[in-house]
Amino acid sequence: MNRPHLHSRLQRPAPTNPVLRLLMFIGAAIMLAVSLFLGAMIFLVLLGLGLVLGLVLMARVWWIRRKLIAAHEAMQQRQGQSGDASSGQVPPHQRRPADQGGQRPGNVIEGEYRRED
Repeated sequence: MNRPHLHSRLQRPAPTNPVLRLLMFIGAAIMLAVSLFLGAMIFLVLLGLGLVLGLVLMARVWWIRRKLIAAHEAMQQRQGQSGDASSGQVPPHQRRPADQGGQRPGNVIEGEYRRED
C-alpha cells in the first residue's frame, strides 16, 4: 500500500511533445464521442421502453372500456326486454319527481317571474 507517487503523478503538467499532445487530444475526442453515443443509445432505449409501456397501458384502458361499454349495453337490453317498456310504464328509478304523485309532468321554462299577491 505504498503509493507516494500517485498524487504527484496525477498532477503532472501536460506533455510538451506535440505528437503526444495530438494523440491525447484524439483519444479525448474519441472518448467524448463514445460517451455521447452511449448516452444517446441509453436515452433512446429508455424512450422506447416508455413508449411501449404507454401503448400497452392505452391498449389495456381501451380493452377495459370496451368491455364496460358492452356490459352496459347488455344490461340496458336486458332491462328493455323485462316488460316495463312494453307495458308503457316507466321504471321507478327512471321516473321524474312529478310523475310519482300521479300528477302530470310539467314543463320547466327558465326565465324571470313575478309573484302576484
